[in-house]
Amino acid sequence: MSMHKLTSGAFLGGLTMDSYTPDLAGHGFYDHPGTGGTFDTHNRAGANIQLYGVIPSPCSPSDFRLEQTVKRTRLRINGNVHPEEGQTFDDIAKSGQNASGPPFRQEFPGGGDAPLGYIISMADSPFTAYDPTIKIEHDRDFVTSLVGRNGRKSVSWSLSTRISGGAVTSNDLT
Repeated sequence: MSMHKLTSGAFLGGLTMDSYTPDLAGHGFYDHPGTGGTFDTHNRAGANIQLYGVIPSPCSPSDFRLEQTVKRTRLRINGNVHPEEGQTFDDIAKSGQNASGPPFRQEFPGGGDAPLGYIISMADSPFTAYDPTIKIEHDRDFVTSLVGRNGRKSVSWSLSTRISGGAVTSNDLT
């Protein structure tokens, strides 16, 4: 079992952000839905990322679950420390989504561009909303895990966003 992140390029399995979040499709919450990477919609700065675990094909996917935490390492709005700075949250629970099946959780056989095995995936598009009057410093550290009966495999990733005067000055996904 292994866990991976796709931060640039086409999503695996022919999936898009719209596959994972059809209720948000076409509403301007993210940009370039079929690929990983940062975006700026001119009122939201964020990133699309596909997260996927690989299990051996003989294993039952129902024996595995996805988990994700987010720590807001820095959250300053107009220079003021936001109460969530320094806090860690169960990001999936906070989203209110059902992570046990589609559309949130997508599964498909590996091969082609995907690793061999069976793929259990999710996608995320964290963003920071902004307007011309606001200055924001927003850093988040994520840990996404595939958890099974015999353990856990995790991948870490971060998004750091700076906005000043209605312009995104940096938006880095690592």
